[in-house]
Amino acid sequence: MDKDKKKMRVLIIDDDPVFARLLEVDLQVAGYAVSTARDGYKGIEAARKGRPDLIIMDIMMPGMDGHKTSELLKKSHLTADIPIIYVTAKDGLLDEELAMELGADFFLKKPYEPDVLLSHIRKSLQAKDEKADPGLEKSAGSHGFEP
Repeated sequence: MDKDKKKMRVLIIDDDPVFARLLEVDLQVAGYAVSTARDGYKGIEAARKGRPDLIIMDIMMPGMDGHKTSELLKKSHLTADIPIIYVTAKDGLLDEELAMELGADFFLKKPYEPDVLLSHIRKSLQAKDEKADPGLEKSAGSHGFEP
């Protein structure tokens, strides 16, 4: 499994360089390849060019906040399938609800438990794999698509 994780690429979009670096180190130790972007604009560019397997993003950033960034990522055919996990200091229920409406997989408040984040990453990547290969799903169901 560690071999598979090392192939997984995570993009961190956060304007706090100290937080981004600490998270980057944690994820590298866990076996992920990590890149960073300091704002929403650079994050969208990095996601389109690098096609990460997962994005971890803050809400409060200069220029374009995380909600708008998430909305644009989910609207683009190049990035719509990339799971997004919010990790943010914002703790309002409205922000969490909006994040989920915009397609976020999980919403964590800073400070967060590293083991919880790693669990959410694994779940998000597994769900992405199951969407890409419906044969991996544990429960069969009709999705209205014909092969």
